[in-house]
Amino acid sequence: MPSYLLRRRLRHVRSIGINNVSAAIETKSEKVVVPFPACFLALQSMKGEVLYVSEVQRGFINTVQFNELPRLEHSISHIMLRIMVKVPEQCGLASAMKRDSWLVLREFEVDFNKLQSIDLEDQLEGHNVPLFEMNDGVYTLQCQPVVKATANDDAYLRHRRNASRNQVQESFSYNSALKLNIMVSYKAQVLREIQETSKKLENAIDSNGKHSRWQIDCVKRHLADLRQSFTTKNAYLRQLDEELKSSIDQYHKTSTPSPDGQSLQEYYGNNYPNLIKIKDRVDSLKLKKLSRLISIFQTTCLFQKEIGFIEHESACMAGAPYERTKLKLVDQERVLAIALRSDAERNIINTCLGYYLLFIQLTATTVFQIALPYRMKFNGSTSMVGNGCLYFNDNSSAKRSEAQLDAIDCFNKNLIQVIQRWEHHVLTRAGDQMSRMESH
Repeated sequence: MPSYLLRRRLRHVRSIGINNVSAAIETKSEKVVVPFPACFLALQSMKGEVLYVSEVQRGFINTVQFNELPRLEHSISHIMLRIMVKVPEQCGLASAMKRDSWLVLREFEVDFNKLQSIDLEDQLEGHNVPLFEMNDGVYTLQCQPVVKATANDDAYLRHRRNASRNQVQESFSYNSALKLNIMVSYKAQVLREIQETSKKLENAIDSNGKHSRWQIDCVKRHLADLRQSFTTKNAYLRQLDEELKSSIDQYHKTSTPSPDGQSLQEYYGNNYPNLIKIKDRVDSLKLKKLSRLISIFQTTCLFQKEIGFIEHESACMAGAPYERTKLKLVDQERVLAIALRSDAERNIINTCLGYYLLFIQLTATTVFQIALPYRMKFNGSTSMVGNGCLYFNDNSSAKRSEAQLDAIDCFNKNLIQVIQRWEHHVLTRAGDQMSRMESH
């Protein structure tokens, strides 16, 4: 017979048991063996795929015997066996874990072709020893020490019972009886559900006629209300249409004169230049505020080329200060790299971020009067944006924390609003100057 036909595989395993499920905990005075109130096991492939999860066994003392495995069609011979136990309420492990939690007690790499055969009378040393029941006997791990029972051993002879003369033939195993009990309980539950469903169907059939008539009456009343509402709205639309037509006709026939006898077109033509002048004065005042704000913050670290938050051309260049100034978004990678250099660099970055927040806040509120999507609070080098911190605590913790990255993203979104309004005012100012030069 070929050798590959004699190899054991996962589908040959009938059931799995665990011997001496416990853990040894060393205390100051002695070594205490702690039992567990419940356990179950899980089978996984070497790639981490879950193949089987057993039921939870409770109330065991020494050996835990799990139910027979279902028919597994896997032909693999290497698996990972994990023993999961429930931590008891009073033990040395309870302080390190949550109450009523589970943990992986042992994990074995099992090769079914390298197991050793044992007898039921053999003694197994150690804790948490897996036992595999197959068609040809019971097996355990190759590395597990086993004390073989011999016929000359006096203790073994005293312990072993005399063979009974009665020929007893087992009709079924314990696992089969357990499965039968579960099937009977499930059948009783299904019968109860069938009876309850039958009663509900009978009640529904009896009340179906009354319920249908009530629904038809409700639909008829709803349709009548919709028709009435539709008629009322059509009448209101016709009234509005007539009023609009009469207003348009009256406007075309006569032009409403202004208080001094001028027509509406003449009044608009005389006052439009004044409105333009007032708008230019307001824009000029805004730009003066912006230029003053830039000159104040030039003494801070915002305009340093190494930081790179604000680009500002030299005074020898033509144009106003706001035309020679360009705002930039905060680069997360570069700011984080500078903050990780030293404590001094981290303090400079935090200070510059605070000044930048104050500059944007003043520009948005006092110059452009625009609303920003996220709330900002200036606290120096520990400023806040939204619910996040726009600063780094120390070099050891200056990493990609979600709170800091979210704060920088929120600040950049506020900054985009200000940049758009800034560029709009600069372009508008340049366009006005060009139009005036062309008119002259």
